[in-house]
Amino acid sequence: MMWVNDMKKNRIFENSIPEKNIKIKKHDRSVELNLTGKSIDLDTLYKIECFFLGIIKKKINTVYFKMNFEYVNITANFVLLEYIIADFLQNKDVDLKIEFNIDHRIISYNFYQSSILKKFVDNEIDKDEYISRVFNKRNKFYTSNSFRWYISMDDSKTETVSILGTELEFFLNNKNISNEIIDNIIEITTELASNSLEHAKADVIIQCFIHKGAYNKLRKEQCDLIDITIVDFSKNKLHTTLKKRFKVSSETIPKKVYQAYKFHSGFFNEDYDEDSFFVLSTFQNKVTTRNNELQATGGTGLTTFIQTIAPLVNDDRCFLNTGNIILNFNREYLGISGDNVGFNKEKNYIGATPHKDVFKKSKYDFNGTVYNILLGMARSEDDENN
Repeated sequence: MMWVNDMKKNRIFENSIPEKNIKIKKHDRSVELNLTGKSIDLDTLYKIECFFLGIIKKKINTVYFKMNFEYVNITANFVLLEYIIADFLQNKDVDLKIEFNIDHRIISYNFYQSSILKKFVDNEIDKDEYISRVFNKRNKFYTSNSFRWYISMDDSKTETVSILGTELEFFLNNKNISNEIIDNIIEITTELASNSLEHAKADVIIQCFIHKGAYNKLRKEQCDLIDITIVDFSKNKLHTTLKKRFKVSSETIPKKVYQAYKFHSGFFNEDYDEDSFFVLSTFQNKVTTRNNELQATGGTGLTTFIQTIAPLVNDDRCFLNTGNIILNFNREYLGISGDNVGFNKEKNYIGATPHKDVFKKSKYDFNGTVYNILLGMARSEDDENN
């Protein structure tokens, strides 16, 4: 019996194409997908989605899915993998047999060990329970170092975000994390979740994982890392509403956005184009797309987000992906001057373009917005002695 859920699903990638050349074994109506590589990346996820789309309407009894990877480098990609598998199982009545191998010496192995997918692979939960845990409204999934929550856009935003903050505080307490860092993590997570619920009009997946005793490349010391992933699936990308209002000269758009556009438009290129400019503009203070608010109110959330993460960002695994736009949160370019978030050394939004390493284009059009935030923290004396 198929498990039914009221969530309206989207493909992960807007431009995914069902794979056509899939060999079906006639004697048992089975198919096989084998993937091997260093890490699960967007190429991997795209192949999986295209494969599943290619067999969704075929008469198949069993799918053998084998994955061999050295590590999980980007937590967001693993969250998306769990989603793709659950979505496939919800739409195809089939026996899915998964074999997942990852190097146990790598720190991300602990993340996999605590995941919902691991429980499904090990037959600790069945297909229906796996789908339920991935998609259920307000479904909380805890382990000692992992927190996962799914929020529906049908819930009351104010109440839900408040509950999210309380649940996160409960999860982070007693883990040798300072109250200041806990407050920062709660502020980051609730702001991004709120942004998705209100602006993208989409359901949200929140994943938070603590890597104990990792190595901080910037500080060159052992520390704890907090890995935060926020995902929404929506055709309304981060910049969509702002761009639409800009084009009709809405009075809710501050003058500085028009001033900046006049300058930036002369430097648009393959990596940094008009859509990228509007993504950049969503991070400016007093720039808001919230319910037609005027510029004097609101519009501080993403600016506050940058201020909060700037001192804690660890290596190159902090980014957002919305549509085919990737914005890298490079610590060197997170400085703020007044109301300006320039993503450049000048800290200048109006009269300077972002550094060339900040904006990149993906060959895949992600159907929504995903944040992957990795924050480093020095270990406390109590933690080091344990």
